[in-house]
Amino acid sequence: MHFIICPLKIIYIIIYTHEGAKILNNYIIGDYKQQKEIYKDFLKNIVDKFIKKNYKKPFIIGLTGSVASGKTTLSYIFQEILKNMLPGKNICRVSTDNFLKSNEELIRENILNRKGFPESYKNELFCQFFMLIKSGIKFISIPVYSHLYYDIIQENYIIRDPDIIILEGLGFGNNFNKCHVYEHVDVLIFIKARMNYVRSWYISRFYNLIYESNNDPKSFYYKFRSMNDDEIMKIINYAWYKINLPNYYKNIVRLQKKSNFIIVKTANHVVLNIIDNNQ
Repeated sequence: MHFIICPLKIIYIIIYTHEGAKILNNYIIGDYKQQKEIYKDFLKNIVDKFIKKNYKKPFIIGLTGSVASGKTTLSYIFQEILKNMLPGKNICRVSTDNFLKSNEELIRENILNRKGFPESYKNELFCQFFMLIKSGIKFISIPVYSHLYYDIIQENYIIRDPDIIILEGLGFGNNFNKCHVYEHVDVLIFIKARMNYVRSWYISRFYNLIYESNNDPKSFYYKFRSMNDDEIMKIINYAWYKINLPNYYKNIVRLQKKSNFIIVKTANHVVLNIIDNNQ
């Protein structure tokens, strides 16, 4: 079964400084109501087909795909729609990044350049999270990862008696005690796009993080403000071709076969169609 979706007009306005140290990235989305209606129809299908028929608290929706494929943004959209669709239900967002090892641990293990690979996660903590969630414990504390600081920060996030959890990020193929993360998820959604599109989104996100670090010397990206575009692109290309792309092809792309749905995007995060793998 395919949900055929008409492309939406999305305009990106990107303003670079001469030095390339800052970037202002504004997103003007045409036909936003139409986009939300598409996702409403999609989520209504999940609610009717999965949640209402096989509801067990909490119901876990997994959202995965490449780095920079739009997982976090889509998780916010899903959360908003589900809150309106299921009034009275507590809809929580959780990022798998929260289960990454700290930079200190990654450096100690000499795997900082493997961030996002299975070995960079605290898979025992990951597994414990699912065990606690499914045991009915109402309040669970987990670490917090910050993209701006590129590290686990000294804060905890309290998950409070969730009815539905939207779990987004990488790591769904991770294996701990012969149990894969995706096996704990009730519905798995994979975001798919051509990798040249995703690379452009990754570049845009990298520059955005540099811009956001403007007044925060503690930010991981603050040091890039003094670099020119050529220097920044060398760092971006290293991260993309040596870390993100190999991880995608080795550990992430295979999750398409495990997913219940595949959201197929084109150049500007425009959704082309949604593939139902349950048929």
